[in-house]
Amino acid sequence: MNHFKTFPQHHTVMSTVYRTFTCSLLLVLLSALPGWATTYYVKNGGNDSYDGLTDSTAWATIAKVKAASKSGDTVLFRSQDTWSSSYLPVLSATAGVVYDGASYGSGTRAKLRATGGYLSGPVDAVVNLFASNVLFTGFEVDGNAQVTGGIYAGMHAPSSVSNITIDNCVVHDNGGPESSPTKYYYGIHVGSAMSVTVDAPMVVSNVKVINTTVYNTGHEGIAVYPTWLYPYNRVNGLLIRNCVIHDTAHWGGNAWGDGIYFVNDSDNVTIEFNSIYDCFRGLNLGTSTTYTGSPNNATIRYNIIRNSTFAGIVINPSSGISGDASFYGNILYNNGKYWSGNYSSEIDIAGRNNYNSSVFNFYNNTIYSTASTASDKRNVSISLFERLAGTPTINFRNNIVYSGSYTPIRDPFNLLKHSNNLIYRSSSALDEHVNSGTSYNRAGVLIWEPTARNTDPKFVGGILPTGFRGTYGRDLQPNSDYFAITTGDAVGGGTSLASPYDSSINGAGLAVPITRPMGGAYDIGAYQHIPPPPSLQP
Repeated sequence: MNHFKTFPQHHTVMSTVYRTFTCSLLLVLLSALPGWATTYYVKNGGNDSYDGLTDSTAWATIAKVKAASKSGDTVLFRSQDTWSSSYLPVLSATAGVVYDGASYGSGTRAKLRATGGYLSGPVDAVVNLFASNVLFTGFEVDGNAQVTGGIYAGMHAPSSVSNITIDNCVVHDNGGPESSPTKYYYGIHVGSAMSVTVDAPMVVSNVKVINTTVYNTGHEGIAVYPTWLYPYNRVNGLLIRNCVIHDTAHWGGNAWGDGIYFVNDSDNVTIEFNSIYDCFRGLNLGTSTTYTGSPNNATIRYNIIRNSTFAGIVINPSSGISGDASFYGNILYNNGKYWSGNYSSEIDIAGRNNYNSSVFNFYNNTIYSTASTASDKRNVSISLFERLAGTPTINFRNNIVYSGSYTPIRDPFNLLKHSNNLIYRSSSALDEHVNSGTSYNRAGVLIWEPTARNTDPKFVGGILPTGFRGTYGRDLQPNSDYFAITTGDAVGGGTSLASPYDSSINGAGLAVPITRPMGGAYDIGAYQHIPPPPSLQP
């Protein structure tokens, strides 16, 4: 026997067996992993007895989606169709599943619609995202004027959840006519309302709400709200970007709806490039009564907040606050347009509770107000009625504060740490521009703040911005250049601020961000002055 011939034959057979075994084992292992994904189709007129793998074999019901989909799967809802239910939620997410309402079909967004609302027990929403690793994208969520929430992320989850994204959705008309100020029906809610202990806290983490519109809500548009009932609940890591929020507190005569409301232990929250308008308060940061925690490391930047009833930005803790927040590069205009309490603001820092050693930075904002029916309007209001308890730090630098016939800044207890602001009241040079216990007219602004500017900021003008145009990371910027500056004392008049405060609302959303300074010194206000290109030489 020729052993040199039999060995290769034996080796070839064993190699084939080994490869076959290995491939079979790999297929078994992969099929058990979430990454072994299946895409399913769902449409009106489908059939749940089919396999759901194509348009022609699509499923029909959300009940089938819930029963059959698993982690790693993608479920495509036909975009021209509607799924309705008188029982809430209409859709409840499964961990690890992608729900997509815009990628299949000929419509814009698949619609999930409530035909009945809250009766008793825990309040549910049209959509409950109470599981981890969920993407919910491309849906219209219609509360249909029922007593219901829109999308709730984490509220009644049995344990901590993370990695939830809400993208390219429209949420509207939730919290119907039966709503009252004692019932809280949010467009989008992030947080938990479950009972927990100090050893097993309930944490909702790494949540994104992006490219989404919320309007006609029964209370807040977006509420970041770990309940005060269970003080160990937390939100940690939330991004709200490029959203449009308007007409909150729409139902039942309820006047207290904020555009974005974030309170209690809501940590590492970033709110950027949002358009917020026609709300009671545009953005409200605080704490609930009797609550012991507070937001920490909040970033509010590059937002356009306008036409709020009472105020554009409010800090008003009910039980004290010890956190910190930075507000920079924002445009606020014509907020506090009317209010039955007679006073209103663009920025209001109020409350009679302890601010402890909290730190608030207001840098590079443009604050503009020429339209209000309130009898007592001020652009920036710092604790008018009594000095804030504790030792808070309120840094106020490089801001443009422009007023028509209202006092631009009222700080009667002299709490602002300020420099390099431009303060201008157009009604008269003799009118009060700053009240910090002493009243200062236009010339007196330079006594109150030697580094200030007190001249017209010379905005480019035109049409006031109402939102943003473009795509984040490519060409996103305000849809009007009204507040841009090309000349005047705001150009080069600011103090140097390190990253990330060296950015601007017209430059941070671009593919190549524009940073300050460009002309040798920092500009004042939300806009970074961009010099024109040099003229071409012949």
